[in-house]
Amino acid sequence: MHRTGINWKGGVSLKLTADFFWKLFEATGSITAYLLYKHYRTVKAIMN
Repeated sequence: MHRTGINWKGGVSLKLTADFFWKLFEATGSITAYLLYKHYRTVKAIMN
């Protein structure tokens, strides 16, 4: 699964995946979360 690391000051890292954005979309109905989900799914399909 395509993952992106986001690092904040202090070295904390968060891994973002298509599944994360899908769950966020389901919980919130956020269009942005849905579009990010579609983006990560597309990237995964291209990389496989």
